[in-house]
Formats: sequence, C-alpha cells, structure tokens
Amino acid sequence: MEKVIFRFYEELNEYLPVKKRKTDIAITLEKSTPISEIIQSFGVPLDEVDLILVNGESVDPTHLLVSRDRISVYPVFESFDIGSVSRVRSNPLRETAFLLPVGMKCLAGELRKRNFDVVIIAGTETKIARRAEREKRILIFSDRVRYRRLSVSRILYVPPISVNDQLKYIFTRLHLNYN
Repeated sequence: MEKVIFRFYEELNEYLPVKKRKTDIAITLEKSTPISEIIQSFGVPLDEVDLILVNGESVDPTHLLVSRDRISVYPVFESFDIGSVSRVRSNPLRETAFLLPVGMKCLAGELRKRNFDVVIIAGTETKIARRAEREKRILIFSDRVRYRRLSVSRILYVPPISVNDQLKYIFTRLHLNYN
C-alpha cells in the first residue's frame, strides 16, 4: 500500500468537500493507478486541470504514483503561460475571454479588434462578478474602490491610463501577444 499526498489549487477546490479544500489530502493506494483516475475520484473533472506536478515535476495524466509522492493539481492559469512546462495538454485549456463594465467600452472595443471574446455589462458589482465567474471570463476593472471586495477567481485591475497603455498592461500581465 502506497501513501501519497494530494493538494488542489484555486477553483479546483470547489469540487472538493469543505474539509478537503486548500489543504493536503493523504490517501493510500492499493495498486498503481494513473493520476487521472485519482483526480477524477475526487470529483475534479480532468478537463479543468492544466498542470499536474509530482514532487515538483510536471507529469501527464497517465503518470503512475509511487509511495510518498506529493501531487499538486492546478487549474487553468490566466495570468501566465505554462505551455513550456505542462505535460497535461499541448494547447491552452480555454480561450481568453474578458468581461468589462460598461464604463470601459473603449478598451473592450480595442480587445475585440484583436479578436478577443469580450462582453460589456452594466449592473451592480455583484451581478458583474457573478457573470464573470459563471462564464469563466477575466473581469477587467479600473476602479479599485468599487471592485476591491469582490470574490472573483479571474480578475485584473487595469490602471486608469490611456487605452493603448491599458492594452499593453493587459497583454504584459496575461502574457498575451500584442498585435
């Protein structure tokens, strides 16, 4: 029997029972099992996983575990590119999509010109945050006071500077190609 330690990060914790969220989870394996089967046994869909580390090294989902392995399971990274280290998949898990409040129409238009999926929305901060979460969009905002208390997993503050400088800021922070 082999003991291993699992840890799930960020929004992957939403699939776990409350007591297993954001903490190490020790399990005992009866036999060699592909890591993908164990991840799914926790109720975490494999198509939500973007990076799996075993003892600090990226592995693919077919990797077999051995005693005392430490496994870290990460969701999609929105703020940096892990393509050179992830062995889970060769292409990004999802396309980058944005949600901006109605007051940022100019920036939204510039993002659309660059072929990004962009939604502009009016409403309360809570309504905006819920839609961003539901549609797995990156919420972009420039009013820190208005949005500082929101619990959104994909959120990016953009300083109130020129639209062109905001674009450069977004592309730099999210490691996107600026064209």
